[in-house]
Amino acid sequence: MLSFSSLFKKVNTLVIVSVLFSTGGFVSYASASELVAAPLNPHFVEWQKKLDEAKTSSPGKGSTDPLGVDASHGYAPSPVNWSHLDNEIISVYGDADHILRRGSDIPASYDLRPEMPAVRDQDPFGTCWTFSAMAAAESNLIHEKSILTKDDADLSEWYLAYYGYNDESEDLPSFTYDSSEVEYYDAGGDDWRSAAILTRGTGFLEEASAPYPQSAAEAYAPDVKARKYKLNNVLYLGDLGEMEVRLKDSRINTIKEAIMEYGAVSIGICQGSDELYLNPTTKAYYISTAEDKDINHAVTAVGWDDNYAASNFNASYRPASNGAWIVRNSWGDTWGDDGYYYVSYEEGSLNDGVVYDTAAAPDKEKIYQYDPLGLCRFLEYESADPVCFANIFTASRNEKIKSVSFYTSHANSTCTVKIYKDCGNDPTGGTLAAEITKTIAAPGYNTVALDEEITIERNRKFSVVVSVSLPEQTSSSRNNANGSASRTVTSGSPAIPVEYPITGYSEKADASAGQSFISSDGIEWKDLTEESGYEKANVCIKAFGTSDDTDTGGSGGCSTGPVMLMLLSLGALPFIYKGRKQ
Repeated sequence: MLSFSSLFKKVNTLVIVSVLFSTGGFVSYASASELVAAPLNPHFVEWQKKLDEAKTSSPGKGSTDPLGVDASHGYAPSPVNWSHLDNEIISVYGDADHILRRGSDIPASYDLRPEMPAVRDQDPFGTCWTFSAMAAAESNLIHEKSILTKDDADLSEWYLAYYGYNDESEDLPSFTYDSSEVEYYDAGGDDWRSAAILTRGTGFLEEASAPYPQSAAEAYAPDVKARKYKLNNVLYLGDLGEMEVRLKDSRINTIKEAIMEYGAVSIGICQGSDELYLNPTTKAYYISTAEDKDINHAVTAVGWDDNYAASNFNASYRPASNGAWIVRNSWGDTWGDDGYYYVSYEEGSLNDGVVYDTAAAPDKEKIYQYDPLGLCRFLEYESADPVCFANIFTASRNEKIKSVSFYTSHANSTCTVKIYKDCGNDPTGGTLAAEITKTIAAPGYNTVALDEEITIERNRKFSVVVSVSLPEQTSSSRNNANGSASRTVTSGSPAIPVEYPITGYSEKADASAGQSFISSDGIEWKDLTEESGYEKANVCIKAFGTSDDTDTGGSGGCSTGPVMLMLLSLGALPFIYKGRKQ
């Protein structure tokens, strides 16, 4: 933070006073609350450690799986830590009491296989994370949206896999990985990498537009094309328990609700030896909770059977109780039961649980954003509830803003979105053009539609300001799959979602001053780049618009962000902030 004296050396007194007045507190003492970062996902830290150890012990290109469990399957954990969700009731409907009443409505068995498209084969690459994402999106477009059918749903996994680790453009960079050890198609990934790439406007092409190569020799760079579908919401249904997010206890009903409402759910699993863990006759899979196995594979849950007999599993690896998920793999229809298998409810490595709420992409929609690599970490003010964060954008055309998006850290977060026109350098400056408050059911990535579209003239600034508060702490019981145990709903602090550089993950993240702002009270704001350690960080907020202009540009991409022209009317020279995200 620049002191008053250092500012005085740079500009005249009139400019200083005007800056302090117009910014609403760039130079301020916003709150006694201290900004703290959530710890990195411990599984991500351990993953990177094991990769380093594997490189030291056997240098050279090798598997993405540092555990030596079978071949590479392609799962790599995200740095995002969701451990704060432990014991928190999550529902895609957003009302725990309503779900308690719905308990009897969840059937004993449910199966999406009859409406699912053909099972794909990821061979020969470690790209399961793109297959689970595309399968979940295809299922949503079939099951909930009725836009596609099982016969015409075929989205390109290769497009997502390629641009996940290869820059699409200067404004749309890729994730990073150790290229000395693996090729990009074996670097692995997870749902948050998929979410980042898809929500920024990259991907969701038909398979015919970017076909999957059949060998390393056929790997290629697909032509950049406008997306056909849009990822509106990415609902996260887990809690980062002992093995990431355990799909057990009360979470079982959460996943069941999601499958019924949205379609197939992307999950992770430790995929061990078929000979040891997969019954060759029944295609039932179980490792056990006793073995410490890390996640190495991404699959999709398409249904369940509460009465699936424990005797269907191998005698040496057999769960204590009946019940299994119906899971879709990405190893072709000759593996398992026509590409599917049955995984016990007791399987300890099952984790995550992510819904891909997808829709047709609006024609020539413009995405204003500074977070092409998506959510990397949550920040909190120690004692602030609600917490506030904002982005200032500059319209690159005559724009009609119709919706915005951001990430939430807790279930049932109450979120207020405000749009200010001609805001200058102050997120809450200018004219309040829109305000909407919503309670968002599930944590994750959420899109909020405005009640009315907001018109922004070309080259004019506008801000998106979000305040998030959590529900009061309550206690509520909810039956687990076996009818036992109560859960306690706990609330911590609401969090600020940010993109910033993390070694071996998001090193290409960048930022400029004047883009993203944070506040503990919604009154005094601080530029995020002024926070130590977050000089290249941005808040994860996007704004979506359409235009009647003849030249409306493409359907995705970063906006042209604000160039800080400070007080030109007073004759001061502009401070030009250079960087990728201008």
